[in-house]
Amino acid sequence: MVRQPNTFELSDRLKHLEQIFARFEEKGVNVSPRGVDALMRTLKEFRETAMALENEVSRHRWNDAARRERAQRQRQLLADAVGTGDVMLFPVISRPEPKEHVNAVPGGDRPRS
Repeated sequence: MVRQPNTFELSDRLKHLEQIFARFEEKGVNVSPRGVDALMRTLKEFRETAMALENEVSRHRWNDAARRERAQRQRQLLADAVGTGDVMLFPVISRPEPKEHVNAVPGGDRPRS
């Protein structure tokens, strides 16, 4: 099963790795083949997490750019349509006049008997 990279702990794990190597800053370090393997696995996890973050950022940037372009096109279409007089945003609708009944009684809807 492939472990999903946890993007929220990347900086903590990098700091931990930095602290481990800081202990050897003066004297240097010799790493066993098993230690090299562990370090390579850790670096691979970091790379996968970084790639997941890059993909997420890229997806957000592309989606935001697409939203801005779509909104700009809509504004331009509306401006073009309003400018030509082809569109009325709030058209005035004429309502039919009520018909007068011959036997209508003022204030009521039934004829007198």
